[in-house]
Amino acid sequence: MYRSREELRKRNAVGTAEEHRLWIVTPISGTEGEGFPEICANDGDLVVHLKKNFKWGQRELQETVHTLLEREFYMDFNGRLYAWDEEIWQKKTSQAEEIKMEEFLPFSKIEMILMRGREDQLQLTLREGRRRLIGRTDGFEPVQLKKGMIHFCYLLEERIKTEEAGKIPESLSEQEKILSDLRNSRTLMQAWANLEAYLQQILSFFQEKAKVPSYIRLASAYIEANYMQELSLQKVAEYVSLNPWYFSSQFKKYMGISMGEYLNQIRIKAAVSLMEERDLKIGEIAELVGFKDSAYFGSVFKKFKKMSPKEYRMKIMNK
Repeated sequence: MYRSREELRKRNAVGTAEEHRLWIVTPISGTEGEGFPEICANDGDLVVHLKKNFKWGQRELQETVHTLLEREFYMDFNGRLYAWDEEIWQKKTSQAEEIKMEEFLPFSKIEMILMRGREDQLQLTLREGRRRLIGRTDGFEPVQLKKGMIHFCYLLEERIKTEEAGKIPESLSEQEKILSDLRNSRTLMQAWANLEAYLQQILSFFQEKAKVPSYIRLASAYIEANYMQELSLQKVAEYVSLNPWYFSSQFKKYMGISMGEYLNQIRIKAAVSLMEERDLKIGEIAELVGFKDSAYFGSVFKKFKKMSPKEYRMKIMNK
């Protein structure tokens, strides 16, 4: 199959020739008065015109429209000026392989760069990944590529949330908007630009974290080492030699959440790691991670994990 777009583009139309058939897809509003044949099939705000008479019903024509638009999107997404012949196209769409972003962005390397706040290294790695992406000769299936990118982002976020006790959702308000833009990307470069913006958001989080005062870092380290004990705002503030009110406001300013919320996140993270210990009862786990009241432990656990401790334990045991 071969096609030339230049003339068709002048009319805001898309054409493709296949054996003895010529199809033209163009906005309906652009067909008035142009002398197109009567035989056509509508597909939303688009229409297919046949230059020859074929005894096909409306359904067959609409299916053809869908196929042509699918191919058009594939080519536009990849920035290609050619179309696949029928055999290659069928083979390509039947395979629709899963895209592994590791081929373009090594996961562990990106994680290390972000957590160290190294913008220079991030830019170098992204530049190399972009070069590999563009260098792929057979293009990408748009849905699979975007799915692979989004999966990469979620894996990275979950990994960092584990290390950072869940602070990322509070700190990166733009993430969901970027992922939405990524899902709606119409070209390969748009998708890649959104992926870069997502990684830049996470990098900014760690760069800001590096500016956290030493007394806040000392307090968070103290909480992480002593979460199983009874820790009050007063006790932690005294440990870092600050007024409790001032310490509370500073902690929330730099950590994004209150000290109490941070303490609960640390405790729930520890509780989750103990859930696989079959010999431990839920109440025992609650006490081990610092909760004196099992009912309160249950409500806090459900807030973070969206299910009760019992439900969570059944879920992991059934895996």
